[in-house]
Amino acid sequence: MNAAIRNIIIGASLAIAANTYAVELIPAELQPMQAHTIALEDYTAVVYYTVLDNGDFQVVTSAGPNPGVQGEAMQHIETVKPGTSMIYKLVTTADTPATEIQFNALKQSLIVAGR
Repeated sequence: MNAAIRNIIIGASLAIAANTYAVELIPAELQPMQAHTIALEDYTAVVYYTVLDNGDFQVVTSAGPNPGVQGEAMQHIETVKPGTSMIYKLVTTADTPATEIQFNALKQSLIVAGR
């Protein structure tokens, strides 16, 4: 009986911790010039990339506030080498934590995930 109670307490603790620190990743695999929309909490971002002459990916992220949200549109351009990853932190206001968009450059495609 003590083991069952302990397992219930551990399970509940893990559920609370997972809910508190959960990060939702919804990956999408993109081809060059294929746009992908990422719905963030207060903003919406659109990501696409091109392949440069040297084979690197030039990733373009444009983000703007959703209707009813105060804020400005922004654009970020980053070069990512195939086989590497990067995280773009979208800071919208000083009062909210940054939203992250993760990029994983494969050999011929880009995996994008917002969290």
